[in-house]
Amino acid sequence: MRSSSAVRRPLRAAAVALALFACAGPESDAPDAADAQPDATIVRPVIPPDADPCREGDRWPLSIASTTRPMLVHYQVEADAATAAAVVALLERAADVAIDRLGLRPPLPDGGRCGPDARLDVFLWAGIDECYVDVIDEVEATAYDDRLAYLVLDPWGSFGGPLLPTTVAHELTHVLQAADDWSDLPFIYEASAVLVEDEVWDDDDQYLAQVADFAAHPDWSIDRDDGYQTWSMYGAAQFLRFLRDRYHRGDARFLGRLWWALRSDADNEPDALDGVAAILAGTGATVDDAVIEFARWRWYTGAWADGAHLEEAAAMPPPARAGVVAARGGRQTVTPMVRGTVYLDLAVGPDDPAAVTVALRDADPAVTWVVLALPGAGSDGDRLDLGAGPAAIDPRRVRTLAITALAPGADADDRTDRRYAATVVIAPR
Repeated sequence: MRSSSAVRRPLRAAAVALALFACAGPESDAPDAADAQPDATIVRPVIPPDADPCREGDRWPLSIASTTRPMLVHYQVEADAATAAAVVALLERAADVAIDRLGLRPPLPDGGRCGPDARLDVFLWAGIDECYVDVIDEVEATAYDDRLAYLVLDPWGSFGGPLLPTTVAHELTHVLQAADDWSDLPFIYEASAVLVEDEVWDDDDQYLAQVADFAAHPDWSIDRDDGYQTWSMYGAAQFLRFLRDRYHRGDARFLGRLWWALRSDADNEPDALDGVAAILAGTGATVDDAVIEFARWRWYTGAWADGAHLEEAAAMPPPARAGVVAARGGRQTVTPMVRGTVYLDLAVGPDDPAAVTVALRDADPAVTWVVLALPGAGSDGDRLDLGAGPAAIDPRRVRTLAITALAPGADADDRTDRRYAATVVIAPR
């Protein structure tokens, strides 16, 4: 369940993010992005950080409306008119992609409960140095947890300037998510919004810096809520990109169907992974099938990208390795979470045997263990059958073992950060 009514960019990680993103601005086709640069000569009334935009709308006396969407951008002074117009253009472009192409629901009309009328209200708040979507009310007429929302942006802050186009796409996506479901695991909100960023601004690859945090913790559950301590939940967009590329032929329109499937009551059923199961139903794959396939696909990143797996895989950081095991013989204990994967590289010397065996010892029986050999013998990866004992591999071919823990039937809402242990044993055949 969500712990807050607002979805905000995590300021605790802002310093790290800026160091990574400072030079990764949008491409030149961003509409009037230059107009959003800070201007120290503009004097604006200071707005207290605890101000409520919907109740204190007079702090934003000026506004500009979209001519194509029911959206109204509020700003403080005439000197900000160009920035407000740029934000309108960015909102319209993001809506064209997210609503018209990807199939997300449009913002719910608020009936004037925020702003002067039913249109989506967007407040340009100089000095708050964050951006967020908050909700003002439930929709009593529906059985699912949809909410009326508004949006706050600081075009002159840490997530403005060259980051403004992707920021607007990201935050507008949260508004659209509120039209379907406001009670789910944070990762599905952030990962979906990052995927939309990339669909709107395909040539802007800021998301790669967030994938780095996701790749740094492959042993975590793919849907883990880390409390915004890292950018991993944002980087989990890599999993959604995988669903797009592997099961939907590169077409992200599954996202609209995913969010429709996430409509739930206050008990959050169906939850995020139920939604993933729904969009996989026509493919013949289950969520756990997708987790195993993703463990394979994400290995083909960085130096191992082969053009046959994830789009832009060569620019993506590979999943972190938990260790290296000697092919001539060795062992290592692994402790993934449910639906997490541990990667172990094999070290092969010139005098090492041409065939070795892989076994799991003392494996926790509370989960199902799956071991992949990457790459496989004549394939992009082999699933090792360890049920009847050790399996043979050729260490000159296999570079990495991927060990995943699964718990069929486990509910994402009930899952904890518990880790499950097994020992990987490599021995000469």
